[in-house]
Amino acid sequence: MSPRAAARDLRGRRVVVIARRGRFAVARPLFEPGPQIRLAKGSADVKPGRMALAEIGRRGARILRPLGSPERARDVVEALMLDRGLNRGFRDRVSAEATEAATSAGEHPGRRRDLTELATFTVDPATARDFDDAVSARTEGDAVRLWIHIADVAAHVRPGSALEAEAYARANSTYVPGAVEPMLPPALSSDACSLAPGVARLAVTAEIVISGGGRPASASFYRSRIRSDARLHYDQLDEIFAGRDSPPEAVAAPLDLARRVAAALAGRRPESAVVVSGSEPEFYLARGVAAALAGRRPGSAVVVSGSEPEFYFED
Repeated sequence: MSPRAAARDLRGRRVVVIARRGRFAVARPLFEPGPQIRLAKGSADVKPGRMALAEIGRRGARILRPLGSPERARDVVEALMLDRGLNRGFRDRVSAEATEAATSAGEHPGRRRDLTELATFTVDPATARDFDDAVSARTEGDAVRLWIHIADVAAHVRPGSALEAEAYARANSTYVPGAVEPMLPPALSSDACSLAPGVARLAVTAEIVISGGGRPASASFYRSRIRSDARLHYDQLDEIFAGRDSPPEAVAAPLDLARRVAAALAGRRPESAVVVSGSEPEFYLARGVAAALAGRRPGSAVVVSGSEPEFYFED
């Protein structure tokens, strides 16, 4: 492919590194192979060896703004998100709708069951920024009644709103080392739609009765209002289940019941089930170099388990 044809394939917004070619400055794509591209008139001033966001077109690469150093991990991560077309932050209108929705949805909850008196807990990685599912449980004779709650995001996002259009365009939250670009503004993603302990939240609940033999006896699904009593994390559960720590008193009973249900369900899995053991590696990034620190949550097998890497930065 000729350099000119390669440059055509790169048209659009790309992250580039500025370099010198004789007396002239040129742009070189950072995250994909490509030719050096001359700078267009009206480009922002960026020093050689630095990254920049550029609009690549027929007249060359027009530098929009500087992005920092390609030798600094945090700058590279930020640049990668921009290169992949992710919007950083939200438009004022979208943020305003999210702030309004965070309160108005709670004021008009519709037909919901009030489950705020149930002892409820969440379980997430220790570094989780939000909590979108929770569990409650209680005994009924030999059976266990289990409630699984998922944050009711749809209650806050109205059809036809700018908020819905933005969520549709993003499709999901995007996680990269040390950063996240959420699908919804922080007023929802980190607050109203996060099942944080001690605050009432809107949820969608699956209520399931599990028999003593580990078989589902009944199930129903509905919208609810819940309140988490405790936020637990995986390492904490390892310590509790190993007998080296005690669970929060408010959720000790439902946590034990949920564990018993999990064991009963595991005992009913067919022998042909695919069993995969998962872990959560942590990485420490210093001067752009990643080094694995530790593998977390080893041990017990699960039916399907994904790896959730965690990263730490040192500038």
